[in-house]
Amino acid sequence: MLSAILLSAFVAIAPSVIAPPFPRVRPMSEDARALVEDAARRSPTIARLLRTIDRSDAVVYVDLRFEVRGEGATTLFAVSPYWRFIRVTTDKRVRGYRRIEMLGHELQHAVEIIQAPDVRDSDGMRRL
Repeated sequence: MLSAILLSAFVAIAPSVIAPPFPRVRPMSEDARALVEDAARRSPTIARLLRTIDRSDAVVYVDLRFEVRGEGATTLFAVSPYWRFIRVTTDKRVRGYRRIEMLGHELQHAVEIIQAPDVRDSDGMRRL
């Protein structure tokens, strides 16, 4: 009983904590974070794509890698009843504005997946 009273008192005087919004776009490295931030600042289109992702049922991981076929790729890699997990990858060797262009191109593919609620597996991806 005493522990319940103490817990109630603690909760009553504890400061209100507001959790930050769930991050829907998750850069996988410091370089990827810098790319997303720079691209959002420079490109109203990319900023709009990021807002669309933020309001969706998807979590989009952004990665820079050397072994990308072509200059970029977008894959649906996992699905739960409530979330779809998408990976956007751009080639680490691509530099400058081209890197921002490729990020925007791949984020557009992520948004296309998001806007097709029936895309929840590889068959859905092929249909899309």
